[in-house]
Amino acid sequence: GAKASSFDSGHHCPLIIVRPGRTRPVRCRALVNWTSIMPTVLDWLGVVPPEGTGPSLLPILDQDDPAGWDETTYSHSFHEVTMPYAYRVIRGRKYKYVLNLFPDLVMPFPTDIYRSKTWQAVEQGGLALMGRRRTMDVLRQPREKLYDLEQDPWETTNLAEQPELAGVLDEFRRKMQTWREAGADLWLHADRQDHLRTWQPINPVER
Repeated sequence: GAKASSFDSGHHCPLIIVRPGRTRPVRCRALVNWTSIMPTVLDWLGVVPPEGTGPSLLPILDQDDPAGWDETTYSHSFHEVTMPYAYRVIRGRKYKYVLNLFPDLVMPFPTDIYRSKTWQAVEQGGLALMGRRRTMDVLRQPREKLYDLEQDPWETTNLAEQPELAGVLDEFRRKMQTWREAGADLWLHADRQDHLRTWQPINPVER
């Protein structure tokens, strides 16, 4: 339920920046991702970052709670060449939206995780839970997931089908599409090929 998964336990990493001449520690609450590392270093050196890179963190390093940094994005396509499992995520303060591009697939484990004593105990014991999550909710995930991180920090309850959150879900869908198009996400083609599952030739060839 961590490595190679869309859960926070698989993506929440520490970021510590040490600056020459800086003595007062700042614990910045900005939600960021690794795409900002390179533009931050270039900005520090006075070099204009290439177009299309993430935002520089330099302007917010002295701020505890900078405005406009309440959402971040991340993605995954495959961990090993034999285990494609593509998903895209928008993570806010309260809600987190996950789009699984191939929900028909069982979530594959990295080889070291599959062979670990932890997973072998779950598999051989037929355990229904992996920590606080249902094992089957980890192995088989729906196309869309919406979590309330304030009420459910362990991401155990998918709220994507709750009618009262339809507006929240639609807003995340819009943001997701905009982000993927802006980044020229090659997996957008996969979304557009769902019709192939039911496609039939107009003039079938008889054999």
